[in-house]
Amino acid sequence: EPFRLSGSSCSSRAINTSIWNDPAPLTVIESLTCGKPLITTYSGGIPEYANSNNSLIYRIDENLIQNLAGGITLLANEKNERKRLSDEAKKESVNWTKKSYYIDFENSLK
Repeated sequence: EPFRLSGSSCSSRAINTSIWNDPAPLTVIESLTCGKPLITTYSGGIPEYANSNNSLIYRIDENLIQNLAGGITLLANEKNERKRLSDEAKKESVNWTKKSYYIDFENSLK
């Protein structure tokens, strides 16, 4: 069974602009499993969960602030894009189970 949070409906979108190389950022995983349209960065383990199918994901470079502003504006104005990202996030996160994590861990040891 996929991981799901209860009480996570207080926001309609999520932004995680981490510049630290967190190997498995829980806020990203939580946001996606809850189907929140996510704006985030290519940092640490974020791209293992967030990608261009389920998130607005940006490089950490001199354009980051402008890109974040554009992403915020896009999600504020485009209901269809919010729904698309939400649907994709839910669809991809269904496979994030204890069993799949165990199998991935076991395979990494081989």
